Amino acid sequence: MMTVSSVFADDEGGRGEYGEGLGSVAVGLLGVGAVYVVIRRSVYLYGTWDGADPEIKKRVRRVYAKVRTPLLHIHQISLVVATIAGIAHGLLIGSEGAITFYSGWIAAIVMALSSISGFILWRRMKPIMKSSKLFLPIRIFHRQWLMTFILGVFLIIHVA
Repeated sequence: MMTVSSVFADDEGGRGEYGEGLGSVAVGLLGVGAVYVVIRRSVYLYGTWDGADPEIKKRVRRVYAKVRTPLLHIHQISLVVATIAGIAHGLLIGSEGAITFYSGWIAAIVMALSSISGFILWRRMKPIMKSSKLFLPIRIFHRQWLMTFILGVFLIIHVA
């Protein structure tokens, strides 16, 4: 029986070089996508800080308003590609061990769910958003730090 991982496997170890590379690409793109979140959170926290200079607050908001849209597009594209690369990595590598296998797929599922919820928020999909009761849970799911923590933990377990 021929599997996806056997088609792309190298001759020596039976593991796909392409799969390993895609895993590295996925992790790198997760870092690129996180830049938007860090900048957005920093601008928000600086704006709420009582000791912040009002003039600097204005400048920070003005600069952020200019770079927000390009950063959002970089965030979206990099994380969707990271999700695709992570899933392809799992398909090409196969299973090395139970912990590595399951931790990688749990991380990929978290990435996929976060990407799907982010897409729904971005497009404000009409059938889903007709009920305003659904918008808040989708937004909370997409932005919650718990999912980011779970993703980080399972990626560390997967790599270790």
